[in-house]
Amino acid sequence: MKESPERSFGLLIAYLAPGFVCLAGASHFSATLASWMSVAPADAPTVGGFLYVATGSFAAGLVVNAVRWALIDKLLHASGLVPPKLDFSRLQANLDAFQLAVEHNYRYYQFYASMALAAAFYSLADHWAHGRWPAWILASFAMLEIVMLVTSRDCLKRYYDRTRQMLSGKDVAAPNAAPG
Repeated sequence: MKESPERSFGLLIAYLAPGFVCLAGASHFSATLASWMSVAPADAPTVGGFLYVATGSFAAGLVVNAVRWALIDKLLHASGLVPPKLDFSRLQANLDAFQLAVEHNYRYYQFYASMALAAAFYSLADHWAHGRWPAWILASFAMLEIVMLVTSRDCLKRYYDRTRQMLSGKDVAAPNAAPG
């Protein structure tokens, strides 16, 4: 199967970006991580340094996604978002559309929800290492967290709606379709 640019981008935003933010937070407490994350102006970045950061970011992103699943998925389901009951015997006939739903909705859900967790981790690490942020920065951060969580809910809802349409086992009428 040929790897699409959408799939590569989806994996980058779902795992690498939140993982990088977590590594940046953890670098406040680890000289090794701090050396991976920074380059002195006179030094050029090394291939080894890039690989350490990329691999560490990916691993941290996987951990963040596990925490996302344990916390945010449960929170969103408690908020009334209901996961669809899917009939995967219909997957082969709808595989391309399913992959598009994953790349265009689920990966963005993973990014927003995981980034909310990663940003919270970074802010706690930065508070611990450098002291409290001014009130206006805390308020801005809180607003950003709310926006990411609301956006993550919308992306997950869209993913659920699209997969329900493809794989529910029942024909699902469009919301505004006239009865026929």
